[in-house]
Formats: sequence, structure tokens, C-alpha cells
Amino acid sequence: MDAHEGRALPEGWEWKRLIDVLLSLENGARPKGGVDNIAEGVPSVGGEHLNKEGGFIFETMKFIPKEFYEGMRRGRIEGGDVLVVKDGATTGKVSLVREDYPYQESAVNEHVFICRPNQKSVLPEYLFYNLFCPLGQNKILRSFHGAAQGGINTQFANDYEIPLPPLPTQRRIVSLLEKAEETKRLRAQADELSDMLLQSVFLEMFGDPVKNPKGWEIKTMNEICERITDGEHITPQRTNEGIYLLSARNIQNHKIALDDVDFIDEEEYERISRRIRPQKGDILISCSGTIGRVARVKDNFKFQLVRSVALVRPIIAYSHPIYLEYIFTTNLMKNQIKKAVNQSSQANLFQGKIRKLFLPLPPLPLQQKFARIVEKIESMRQSQNQSKQQIEDLFNALMQKAFKGELVA
Repeated sequence: MDAHEGRALPEGWEWKRLIDVLLSLENGARPKGGVDNIAEGVPSVGGEHLNKEGGFIFETMKFIPKEFYEGMRRGRIEGGDVLVVKDGATTGKVSLVREDYPYQESAVNEHVFICRPNQKSVLPEYLFYNLFCPLGQNKILRSFHGAAQGGINTQFANDYEIPLPPLPTQRRIVSLLEKAEETKRLRAQADELSDMLLQSVFLEMFGDPVKNPKGWEIKTMNEICERITDGEHITPQRTNEGIYLLSARNIQNHKIALDDVDFIDEEEYERISRRIRPQKGDILISCSGTIGRVARVKDNFKFQLVRSVALVRPIIAYSHPIYLEYIFTTNLMKNQIKKAVNQSSQANLFQGKIRKLFLPLPPLPLQQKFARIVEKIESMRQSQNQSKQQIEDLFNALMQKAFKGELVA
């Protein structure tokens, strides 16, 4: 039995340096002048294209010229590669190039490592799960150097050690973890189905807002809102803990995400609140970066906003907050927002543009009926979210046991 970091391994297992189980460790490059203006070519995968589930985000893919790709001596992606973000805020994020990866030819840019496993000693899936699990993420980040925009270099693969069982044991571990991961996917699909249900109910009750087939009266946001503003323009003094300070990244559709959030103290909160004090029923809109995401304030809790978030407070006698929240996710509002942003010299959605947005306004009782349906589904989702967290905790526990040799005999 071998031992490392205070942990004994089962018989037949051994500790290996990551670099010793790889055929290669390499990052890519990009053409001089970047790739922002290239409309087609070979996909160039950066850190922003790796998602937190170990997959990929293809909608925002950038491209490099075919001739540049063919001249690359390193950084070309192959099936079974494990990709690791090497610098920036998402250093250590990991994705696996599985069989369903859609590109025959693609490459990583200079911000991503390719870890190409030697499949005679380690399965790609086993390597992926080991780097992906919380313990693996912590081990990667031990090699982080530099300030906030620092990262890791190739030395991390010399420092990172992996518990390596025989290949048949690796296959059994991978099979068990894939089954647990499928449970996670099914839970996520249930969330997507409830979103689709609400979209369907909205269209059934109100019709397509673009066509307005039911002839509802058209109103501007300025007419149906008692307040339209945005967050603090002067850079707030942040603290390590205290009262939430939300920015555009915290505004997801129908959700306020607090897993990556800034804080201010009570004094700063009171200073900013002289201008606006958010409250339950307000609608928050991301107005910088990814523009147009919308979330309703569902509870009374203390927070403030920076400039990248707009706040809309409907006049309750005209518009129910839930109706307003959901119409913002329709093509009618998305198209208006896109046009308003494109007309601006900067990619921002300013207060004046929000005031001019127009929408059909059904009778308030019908809006209230829709709101009751939404609230019922949101209540159901609360129990779903508890189940989702339990599944996530179980998956992480399984991975921890797997790499201690406790998951399989």
C-alpha cells in the first residue's frame, strides 16, 4: 500500500504525477490581431466556452482561419482531451471532449490547457472526474500564482498527483459516477420543463406579444411604472462581508444568483439607499454585459445595486410584477432591447431607453391569475431545489469516495 498526503491507497493503486499520465500538456494560440472579427473558420475554444458542468458553451464560439489552424504545432483538440482553464477568474474549470463534441476540427486558445491522457494508464473520463471534483479543484488552485488575473502554468501538472487504480477499476468508478451525473441531468431537465410550461401558459393566456392577437392596450414602461432607475454610479466601497451588492452577473432570468456576489457595509448601504431602496416586487434588469436578463425581487432582503443593474417598480394598479417579469423574456421585449442597445455608442441599456419600451397590458385580473400559476410552480421548485442540492451533495460525496478507493471494492 502506498501513502500520500496522509491517505493510504487500496492495493493495486498508486500515486502518479499528472504529467506522468499525459501524452501532452499544451495550450493554444490565436492569430495576430485576435479572432473577434472572423465570422467563420475553425472554432477557437477559450475559458468562456467551458461550462461549470464539465461541458461546453457553443453559442458564443469564436473562430480562427483554417490556414492558421493547420499551421498550429500545439493546441489542436482531439477526442478524449481534458481541457483546463489556465488563467483568469475561472482558473481550473475543467471540461471533457466527449463523443458528442460537435467539431471535427477545433483548437484551444492561449488561456486553456489541453491535458491529453495516455489511455494506456488513465481513462479520459477518470482523469476528468478527478480534476473536476472539489478536491481536484482545490489541488489545481494550489498552483495559482499572481493577482486576481493570475493563473497556473505547466508546473501545476508536476505538482498535481492523482490516485491511479488499474484500468478495470477506473472503468467501474467512471460507470458509477456517470450514473450519478445522469441523475443530475434529469433534475436539470425538470427545471427546463417547468420554464417551458410557464412560457406556454403565458402565450396561452396573453397571446404572442409581438402580434398582440387579443388586442390588449399598448403602454410604455414609463406609463406603468412608478420608478425606473439603475444602481449606484459612484464605485461603492466593497467589504468582505455584509450587505449584498448586486451587479449584472447576479441577475439571471427569474433568479438572483448570490454564489458570486460583492458586499458593502451598513454605512455604504444607507448612502446608496438615499437614491433608491430596493424592495419586494421590484424587477431587476441586467443593463451591461449580457443585457436584458430579468429577475423579480421575491423576498424582502437588504441589498443594493451597481450601475450595471436597472430597477423597475411597477404601479400595482396597472401591472403585476410577475407579468412584467415574464414579458421581459419574450421576443417583443428582447427585440426592442437589442435595438435600443445597438443605437447606443456603448453596449448599455440606459434608463431613458427602458422608459420607451412598450408592451401590451392585459386586464389586471388576468395578470393576477397568471401570477398565481407562477407562484404555485415556484413553490414546487423550492422542493425541487432542495432535491437538486441533495443530488449535488451526493455526487460530490461519491467523487470523494471514488478517489479514496472507497467507492469500489
